[in-house]
Amino acid sequence: MTRLDFRLPEFTRYAWVSDAARQVWAPRIERIGAAWAEIEWRSVAAGVRPCAHRIVDPSALDALTVRVAELGLTVTRFGEVGVSAAPYSSAAAPVLPGQPFAVRVAIGTPAATAAFCAAWEASDQAKIGQALGYPDCCQRFFQRVWVEEHCIDTTWAMVASASGERPQPELRSRRVDGPPEANILLRWLGIRAVPHLPCRFDCPGTVALGRKLLAVGRDAGFGIEMEWLLQLLSWPVEWSALHGIAEIRTPIVKISTTTDATAERYEVQRDGDGYPAEGARGLHFPYRPPERLRVLSSLGFRRGLENPLTEVAPVAPVAPVAPVAAPATPEDWFTARAPLFSQNGYRALPRSIYQAFLQVVDRPGSILELGCGNGLLLRFLHDHSPHALDCCGIDINPEAIRTAHTQVFPQRTHAFVVGDVRTCELPPGQHTLLLANPLYADPGYYEQQSGQIQRLYGDGFIARYLQRCRDALAKGGRLILFSYAEQLRQIAPFRPVFDRELAALSPQIVTPPSAEVTFFLFPSD
Repeated sequence: MTRLDFRLPEFTRYAWVSDAARQVWAPRIERIGAAWAEIEWRSVAAGVRPCAHRIVDPSALDALTVRVAELGLTVTRFGEVGVSAAPYSSAAAPVLPGQPFAVRVAIGTPAATAAFCAAWEASDQAKIGQALGYPDCCQRFFQRVWVEEHCIDTTWAMVASASGERPQPELRSRRVDGPPEANILLRWLGIRAVPHLPCRFDCPGTVALGRKLLAVGRDAGFGIEMEWLLQLLSWPVEWSALHGIAEIRTPIVKISTTTDATAERYEVQRDGDGYPAEGARGLHFPYRPPERLRVLSSLGFRRGLENPLTEVAPVAPVAPVAPVAAPATPEDWFTARAPLFSQNGYRALPRSIYQAFLQVVDRPGSILELGCGNGLLLRFLHDHSPHALDCCGIDINPEAIRTAHTQVFPQRTHAFVVGDVRTCELPPGQHTLLLANPLYADPGYYEQQSGQIQRLYGDGFIARYLQRCRDALAKGGRLILFSYAEQLRQIAPFRPVFDRELAALSPQIVTPPSAEVTFFLFPSD
């Protein structure tokens, strides 16, 4: 690559292919970014690497220090940077007087953070890489490309590293492949499986580290986010560079950002083995071609139009065909309703979660779910429980209730209503079973920022909510409280408040083997 002697100011811009793609994937990308910030330091606690380097808001520093201290780690502050709106940039933003700033911190044991800070102070890239657990080959690659050659984008150099030789000058377009863990081309979205710049698109050390970090994420309750992350990294993507501007094209969004300036266009195309339903269609890589109307565009169909029938023989009546039976097995049941699950934010079908509910719903009768969404959980229980159930639901989302009326429970539209579960009227003594999430009682749950809960109030909200639920139960009825693993992870800093509220109620706590949902069960009245 022949570089020019200038560099454009740092910038990153995004252009979504459609509103639908943005509505589906922008919040998922935000959740992945929030998960990644936690995985970075949790990987140290898990022994995956010695130390982690993060840039955090000063207001979040105390809370972070408390959380990592619970796992025997320390937070060492060693610098300040300006605030950048982009999740990735090749250079830190300067700190400007009177402007917001962020702080650099090292997270690890006292010895590990001290070693890292000393290496940082000395600009010793080899020791910095060792302290952060980067593969040796990637450390050498970074030293050569970033430090010695002063590149600000390593994408083209990764192509050379993969082939073992520098590409010939006349070859400025290359096709690459490799495991998703080593795909770093979406880092400008904050999407990456490793914290470093890999030396190759198939670097074995990078792939091994990425798989360990993904495992840390799943263990921390970020299973859905890790699946989304792998999907994004598995799609086809094209990187191109010209005149200091890089364009990264994906099926859902185009990114424009700063790169090394060149007078000629360079291009890297990474093949993928997946494609999103919301992805754009197009004639050029990385887009899939538009779907053809195969029958209407076929030669036989066109010939038929040219030779229409002039006389039609009478057709004998055909016996009516019996309707196809509804899917009988749970597996078929989930598959048939996959589009409805995606509306609820599930990327993977929640088989184990629903099966867990099936075990705790232990009697027939009227069952009410507070916060029912579009009613899919109740539909599953209705179709697969050995007990006869009359299902009812309340949810604050009118669109979800509309889906319950039209697609999930069209025969019970009267039983699914729009309402705020914290304040709606619950007629006394009406239901045999009641499903409720105790977090929905606390006002703090509704004050989330970027998908993160900021506080829980406590103050008896859950106790009062539970009493309302009990009053709605018939004699001998049962209350089943539950929270998903992801929610319990979100409230980890405030778990003492949550546990204190529930402890006074003395529930039986049950966590199924899947650990994706926890039940707080109460004896029948």
